[in-house]
Amino acid sequence: MSGESSQVTVVMAVYNGALCVGNAIESLLAQTFEDWNLIAVDDHSTDNTLEVLNGYADRDRRITIMPRTENRRPAHCRNVAISASSSPLIAIIDSDDVWLPDKLRIQVEFMRAHP
Repeated sequence: MSGESSQVTVVMAVYNGALCVGNAIESLLAQTFEDWNLIAVDDHSTDNTLEVLNGYADRDRRITIMPRTENRRPAHCRNVAISASSSPLIAIIDSDDVWLPDKLRIQVEFMRAHP
């Protein structure tokens, strides 16, 4: 994982999401707020999810992939990602989510205004 700390760590648990995870990551890449990093935990997928995730990690240094060797379910994977974060804020994106471009900016502004 990068030694840099971002304002927001976005955590994603993904299992067999090869068909949709790209759309979720593309919506994250399109955010107007850019000081984020993504920690995606692949929950021992049996499709080509890990290859899709690794392709995005190769393209953008803000993306870290943590593959699991056994299926542990979403809550466990999110906790693994949160434990690996050093950011002051955490956001959760599911592998089938698509965010509007201002989502993170609006959330960060709200959190800063309401600490």
